Amino acid sequence: MNRSRLSILSILVLVWANLVSAQDVLRADRIKSLHGLTAIKLVARPRMDLEVITMREFFDHVSVLLHQKIPPLKEQEDANAWLIVEYITTVRGGLVAVSVYRWAMVSGAQAMSFVKVWDDHKLILGGGGDIPAYKHMIKDITEEIITSLAADYYRANP
Repeated sequence: MNRSRLSILSILVLVWANLVSAQDVLRADRIKSLHGLTAIKLVARPRMDLEVITMREFFDHVSVLLHQKIPPLKEQEDANAWLIVEYITTVRGGLVAVSVYRWAMVSGAQAMSFVKVWDDHKLILGGGGDIPAYKHMIKDITEEIITSLAADYYRANP
């Protein structure tokens, strides 16, 4: 399969994933899961067919957003919770996804599990032709998602 078809297939899968997750029936649970969160380890996971933004620049952008929007949440390498920020960039579009993982007791289990307790993502359509504009889109979308996380964090920790 050539690279163009693979990019188109990737975009279609991302669109489908975006539609499926549009219904957030567990919103109250997502908010509750952020209660008492004081420290987080930041993990960036890029997947780039097209380098639009360096991993360091993206990591720095997310770090600054966290400090601006959620000052009580401290970034620590040894934190028990992780903020995983993924971004996919292709010529035809991409995706930015943010997830919070915490240790939790799963109902019926006898042990703690490291589970995703909060997530959000946004699809990027197009953008590959104009790298500066694409980079700006990635940063804006990341800020939207971190703002959503901040709002839920403050709902859980008034």
